[in-house]
Amino acid sequence: MLTRNDVQRDLLQKFDDLCRKANVKYVLHGHAAFLAYFEKPINQVNSLEVLMCQGDAEKVSNILDDDAYYFEDSRSNPKFNGPYMMFGYKNSLDLKNKDLNYNTTRNIDNHCIRIIIHYIEQPKNRITSKILSINGKILKFRHMNDNFDYRNYKSKRKFTNTVFKVVNDDFYNKRIYNFKKKKIFIDTWEDIGKYPLIQITGRKPVSSKIFSSVLPVTIDGVSSFIIKDFEAYARYFYGKYWKNKKWASIRGCTSTLISWDEYSNDPEVKQIFDEIQERYDIIHQKYVTTLDERIVIKNMRKQIIQSKNVIYLREELIQNKEKIIKLYENENLHELEVILNPLIRSLTNGIDLGYTYSIDEDIDEIVDSFLRKTNNDSLANQIKDYRVEV
Repeated sequence: MLTRNDVQRDLLQKFDDLCRKANVKYVLHGHAAFLAYFEKPINQVNSLEVLMCQGDAEKVSNILDDDAYYFEDSRSNPKFNGPYMMFGYKNSLDLKNKDLNYNTTRNIDNHCIRIIIHYIEQPKNRITSKILSINGKILKFRHMNDNFDYRNYKSKRKFTNTVFKVVNDDFYNKRIYNFKKKKIFIDTWEDIGKYPLIQITGRKPVSSKIFSSVLPVTIDGVSSFIIKDFEAYARYFYGKYWKNKKWASIRGCTSTLISWDEYSNDPEVKQIFDEIQERYDIIHQKYVTTLDERIVIKNMRKQIIQSKNVIYLREELIQNKEKIIKLYENENLHELEVILNPLIRSLTNGIDLGYTYSIDEDIDEIVDSFLRKTNNDSLANQIKDYRVEV
């Protein structure tokens, strides 16, 4: 009988064959890379991982002609927003309890045993990162399950759905894909050398020289590749104590080799997982309630801190009132900013809490005038609008 590891070996063999056919490079990543380096067999690896360029990965996915396997990325699944691709074996199920939660937005194919293909990319600047972050939130709200219970999320989802009635899904996805291709996409392995620094998701930029050479290896009888300068790779991803790296074991996960159709049409199995789903519904409601309580407690703590600031700042600023007036009259905005900054920060925090406060009539007017002279009219107006007597 085939085991999970048998399927993973088959997946890696198929993936290696496709890469050789497309004439593109890749290297093993994470746990699999360590196993290959230390010449150990695949054993209880949660997901096999590889590194390659996005353009190369797309070339490989385009030549797949075997219905037993699938590739999935943002092109095939609009919910897919990660900088990676998946290569899976359809006739298998990789069932984890968290995947059965009705709040998941993952495609059902992603329950299959798979290889995660991480992209090697150009480093992102602040603007690019912000645009990608906003896009991720838009997609999250766009494809959120109707049963999702957070009220503020539901309103945002309603707004994004209204926008997408005007903006076509395909048009939007194409624009985002072209943006990524222009700003962070690296087409082929040979192009990596054009950039002094490259980046893998979740990691700081590193010298592209690490990826200059690859080394053929064999893992569990399957031909593959790792970075030739493996110690530099391991230090970059896992720190100087990489040899002591411990890999988490698989928890709450059972793999089987029946297809999704067979699984969903088996009444006994379906009943078991319906019961699991019911338990998850109860757990989710408890989680939402607990989250609401945490938000209330967090706001109470903010109110207490703000109250302390009111007392402390009012006393200190009134003591320095004459100095503040003199600095203002002499238009010494630099020193005035140093004195007023703690108050302005406190008033800004107060706006988030729903109110601001008065220190003294003269000081209040100076703060308002100072903000307007430094082009902060909006903040000055908000401070006035939210002010209460305390």
